[in-house]
Formats: sequence, C-alpha cells, structure tokens
Amino acid sequence: CLDAIGKNANYPVELMEIIIEHDSFENRQGVPKTLKAGVARSTGELVMFLGNDCIPEENFLILAVLRMLKEFPNCGGLIGLNDGIWKNGLATHWLASKNLLKHLDGEFFCTLYHHVGCDNELTGRCLKMNKYYWCEDAKIFHDHYVSGATFDEVYQLGWDEKNVAEDRALLKERAKLLNFEIL
Repeated sequence: CLDAIGKNANYPVELMEIIIEHDSFENRQGVPKTLKAGVARSTGELVMFLGNDCIPEENFLILAVLRMLKEFPNCGGLIGLNDGIWKNGLATHWLASKNLLKHLDGEFFCTLYHHVGCDNELTGRCLKMNKYYWCEDAKIFHDHYVSGATFDEVYQLGWDEKNVAEDRALLKERAKLLNFEIL
C-alpha cells in the first residue's frame, strides 16, 4: 500500500502527510477508533482513508482531489474511491474534508461500530447532506476476502460473527435514528 501511494498518487509529495495507525491483536480497538486516532494526528484539511488491504492505482489521489475541488469547491465533501468491489458507490475508502466532522459528530467512522457498517453510515449521512460523490476514476485495488483474498487472522478479527451481527443491528438502528439510507 505504501509503495503504491508514492508511485501512483501523481500528487506533490510535499503536500502529503502519511499517517500509519496500527491496531493490535491483543488489544484490538477496531477500524473506527484507529481511524479517529489517525485523523486526530493529521494536520491537513483533507483526509484519505486507505486500509492495509488496499493498493492504490495510477493517479488515484490527484483524481480524487480534483473531483473534490470540482464537486465541492470549498472542499466540504466526501469522495468515494472506486475499489472495484462495491459498484453501488459505497465509500469503503475515501477522501474527505475535515469540515464534514462538524456534521458527523466529530468522527468519520462512528466509533460505536467494531468494523462493519461504519462506511455505510458515512456514505449514507453524506448522501443525505448532498456532500458525497463517487469518483469512478479514482481507483484502488481492494484485496478484500469477498473478491478472493485469503480470510486470514486479520479478516477473522474484523469479520467476527458476533461483532458483525452487533454492527449490522447498530447500522439499522442508527439509519432509522439519523434518517439515512443504507447502501
């Protein structure tokens, strides 16, 4: 992932800040809390979320930034990256403005989730606010188990049956409470 960012961003390196947040097998906090910690450490206005199972493709970053500027001239939106898996426009990985945080209770991924559903909520809430655009051209290879990746110990943690069931129930509850559509 890191090698591909440098090779394929087509973006001035002096304008990028790469923050790596690690989760732990022993003391697992999950993707939403790990992301929140990285966002808190970041200094830029725009944040891109890429998981460890992503390999960014050519021009992914410049295309996402240009689309942000075109669709949201004040950079106040969410740009979904095309991961080649979820063709319905689900923002599994994305570029977002920190301006959105004031509309999202201060966090891109709601930290009540373990892993599943946080991207559905982010996409749904941004769609509801007209702050979302799916960027077909900003591509990443998402080496996800649904596309044939090995269901290894990392996936086993993220897709634990009990946690997935809790997350799916939470997503339905929050969609009703906050009145957003689930993709």
